[in-house]
Amino acid sequence: VDRTETRWRAGKKFMVVVKDRTEETLRKAIIQYIKPHTMIMSDCWKAYGKIPEWKDENGEPMHYGHLTVNHSETFKDKDTGACTNMIEGSWRISKKEIPKRIFHDGETLQEYLFQEMWADRNATQLWESLLQVLASVEYEVAFEKRQSKQ
Repeated sequence: VDRTETRWRAGKKFMVVVKDRTEETLRKAIIQYIKPHTMIMSDCWKAYGKIPEWKDENGEPMHYGHLTVNHSETFKDKDTGACTNMIEGSWRISKKEIPKRIFHDGETLQEYLFQEMWADRNATQLWESLLQVLASVEYEVAFEKRQSKQ
């Protein structure tokens, strides 16, 4: 969840299915989706412990900042201001809406999460955004048909 906006619904969020919660898997996902020099707030899961030390595939430092919240003690760190309530709440809402039959199918689950992220990002102009997507799909299909005839 991008916390630069005042409300998480107004901000950016992304959700990606990972095969496991190991440091290597999480590191790859974070480096792929989160820009360098970003401040990351997380719980104290061990796999997040080395975030400030992470390097990209070329060995260059990613320069991530990292603040943690120990949920066994608090939900907001009074010293650092670290808080994971936005992401925890966002995931709780999303998870509640996921049909049980697709929850453990990673590919289908990712498609569902993509649809939800799209709907969140376009919530204030859902109809206009849908029309834009449909127009672009129609254009791409027509373009591909023309290309295949040549």
